Amino acid sequence: MDSLQPHGHLETVLAERIASLLWRLYRLQRYESEMVDVYIRGIPDDMASGLRYSKALGFPEPDDDDLSTMHHDHISRRLVGSDDSIAKITRYESHLHRLWLQTLHELEAIQIRRQGGHAPLARLDISAPPAN
Repeated sequence: MDSLQPHGHLETVLAERIASLLWRLYRLQRYESEMVDVYIRGIPDDMASGLRYSKALGFPEPDDDDLSTMHHDHISRRLVGSDDSIAKITRYESHLHRLWLQTLHELEAIQIRRQGGHAPLARLDISAPPAN
């Protein structure tokens, strides 16, 4: 709040909104880390289920080297998370970032006008989803 130097009620409300949006962005980063941790912690149970299923189908039991390779393969695939959670996190992060920028730009414009400067009435921020 100190770095935004709000004066008056409207600037304080906008500064609080900016701080809230930053907090939500940080919380999203923690959520993403926790989701990766959950995926990785589930590897032993998933491997055990797969091995039981393979054994029931009559496949030979893998040796220690094969188990180690399988474990590392599982970790590699789960470091990023599932496609659904990545898409959800990316959309939410983009949404929060746009709100944060818009609010910051509005606060800056109000502060410039309050100090006697000329802030543009409109600002054009162009963003687009990544090309597929």
